[in-house]
Amino acid sequence: VLDIILREIRHELSTEMPEGESNYALYDVSWHGDWIWDQIAPALLPELRAKRVNTRNLNYLLAIINRSSVDDGTIAAMASRKANATRNLTFSPIWFATWVGVDPDAAIPALAARFAGMDDPAEQTKLALTFIVALLDGRSQEGRARQTFRTVEHMKSLYLLMARYIRQKDDIQRAGKGVYSPGLRDDAQDARNALIAFIRETPGKPAFLALLEMARAHPDQESRPWMGFHAKSKAAADADIDA
Repeated sequence: VLDIILREIRHELSTEMPEGESNYALYDVSWHGDWIWDQIAPALLPELRAKRVNTRNLNYLLAIINRSSVDDGTIAAMASRKANATRNLTFSPIWFATWVGVDPDAAIPALAARFAGMDDPAEQTKLALTFIVALLDGRSQEGRARQTFRTVEHMKSLYLLMARYIRQKDDIQRAGKGVYSPGLRDDAQDARNALIAFIRETPGKPAFLALLEMARAHPDQESRPWMGFHAKSKAAADADIDA
């Protein structure tokens, strides 16, 4: 069975086009093939190392690999090479998200350096939008990253980085405006806000200190008092729990 499925997937990938869906095999294994992920993932690594031209297929492959028993180091080595070598704003955010998922200590500074080396604010924002949705999921859940970054310190670093390029003053305000179809910006705003929500909801002093640091270092000065308010609210909430 494994050989048959692999043959089908490799055929789909060999004929992929930049746009459009593959046939059924890769999609089905990605979404419903948990019984075979550990067996098939090592055989799919060469397909990931090859140049992919279809983002859906890349996300399906990454979903399989990330949810398999392939070790973090193997994924980090591949993702770091791809992220550092890829300048395409469609594919590089996916690779950075994959890298952050398994090795945030190396990947987050590398992502910050990529932003710093870009001159076009619109391109910086595009990279940020696509990266954070790839990391924390939009509504599709394709290409879900691993979760090594889910610590207070890493989430703080990611929030301060995203707040610089996904600016609150540019947010789309949907409240009270009826039914809408959410787009990339909506998903990215939700993902950015989920970073701070994680810190606020994590008990303990490190989370409080992170909020204080965010109040001091937030790239938008107008947001700093609000961060300070979150820190004070957290201190009060934690005190109530300890009482």
